[in-house]
Amino acid sequence: MASRRKRQRRAASTGDLLAQFRRAIAPRISFRPSDFLPSTFFHYTTPAGLEGIVRESKLRATNFSFMNDPSELQYGRELIQDAITDRLSAATGNDQSFLEYVGINFTSEMLAEVYVCCFTKLEDDLSQWRAYGGVVPERYAIGFNAEEIQMLTLHDDGTFLERVLYDPSKQVERVNDVLNRSLAFVQARRPRILHLISFAEAAASRLARIAPSLKTPAFHPETEWRIVRWSRQNNTLKAKFDTGRGVLRPYIEIELPKPLPITSLYVLAPRRKDLAMKQRRCFSNQRSCASLQCTRRYPSRIDKPGSAAYRPRPARGSSADASGSP
Repeated sequence: MASRRKRQRRAASTGDLLAQFRRAIAPRISFRPSDFLPSTFFHYTTPAGLEGIVRESKLRATNFSFMNDPSELQYGRELIQDAITDRLSAATGNDQSFLEYVGINFTSEMLAEVYVCCFTKLEDDLSQWRAYGGVVPERYAIGFNAEEIQMLTLHDDGTFLERVLYDPSKQVERVNDVLNRSLAFVQARRPRILHLISFAEAAASRLARIAPSLKTPAFHPETEWRIVRWSRQNNTLKAKFDTGRGVLRPYIEIELPKPLPITSLYVLAPRRKDLAMKQRRCFSNQRSCASLQCTRRYPSRIDKPGSAAYRPRPARGSSADASGSP
């Protein structure tokens, strides 16, 4: 009996310490203006993407391994691994053991399934029109209430909203901040090996969740935000598959609240201005009455035929490809 109580106290002590460690390395509240939530998130897409979002009241989050730029996954992983390796080169004793365990567990964490749904702060941007929405005659930019999008992530520990970082110095600073706070906790507590391993697992998990928010500086003009859904190997999400690009691309669906949190809708149709306006009105009348709130404003962007916004350019695919929207 006494032995059982002792084991229970030890387990409670371990749990308390781990909870303290997780709080110590939790994301900080930022007061930088660039980190403030914008009023609106924009999502550039095709006519099929717009119709699917409104009809299903869902967004798609694409598996991170199948994003338009495959190097995204590698970029964040390598940056974090390099930061751990750099710290290891000068570490000794408990710090060295801790960082070694962090490195091992980080590699394991990166095997988890990660799904990403992408937005931008850019309201009516030439580069976004060119890059997303494909090469179809009409393209759309859907404006979502950013606070309501954020609310989708608040009730699930595996889902979070992240602003993408493009500046390498800020990326390294963010990773080192987690490592610094982790090491400070370990140095202050001098934990036993079992506790040390538990702390390392928690630190690796925190670092792995940073990876999807790191992109190369070349993409800086996108000013992207992302919903990230994390699924451990033993908790696989029910994925569906998109075949629109000739391959099986896993995605999951994210339920939107009703009425839909759409605040604006921009259309780019330089060669069919009158028809585009008529189509938009018809679509809004058919769909808005049930879920889009007819009283909401839907401004349009219509460019003249032959304008720069419509000159053919190689596209990275529709936003259904970029962020998994239907």
